[in-house]
Order: sequence, then C-alpha cells, then structure tokens
Amino acid sequence: YLNRIEEGTFGIVYRAKDKRTGEIVAMKRLKMEREKEGFPITSLREINTLLIAQHPNVVTVREIVVGSNMDKIFIGMFQKL
Repeated sequence: YLNRIEEGTFGIVYRAKDKRTGEIVAMKRLKMEREKEGFPITSLREINTLLIAQHPNVVTVREIVVGSNMDKIFIGMFQKL
C-alpha cells in the first residue's frame, strides 16, 4: 500500500496502487480481531451494498480477498471518474 487514509470502527482504509494496471485504488482491511464466529455480518452488509450500488458517488468493488485463515479480509475498491 502507499499510505493509510483513515481508520473507522470496522476497518482501516489504505491508498494502494494496482500492480497490473497502475491505477490508484482504496483497500479496506476489515477488523477481525474481535470476531470469534467468522465473517462479521456488518461486513457482509457493507460488501452487499457496495456490490449493488450504482451511483457516481459510490466506489466500485473490484475484488474481495480473504486470507487463508479468514483472519484478513480486504475489499479492493476504485472510484469511477
């Protein structure tokens, strides 16, 4: 990643560069430290909302990456210009 943008209740957002395309993207790492029962429902709701939202002011989800132990989850997003 290039730099940390902001931290909130459910995750930390980083500015990153896509190595394939060179595009600047946002990567949100979901906080999983307090989760004892798998994927947090709040994260599922956020991902679902981002996937169905079609608006110029809403980022587009490019990919979702899950670590092998479900301990790290990233949402890769970019802004349509």
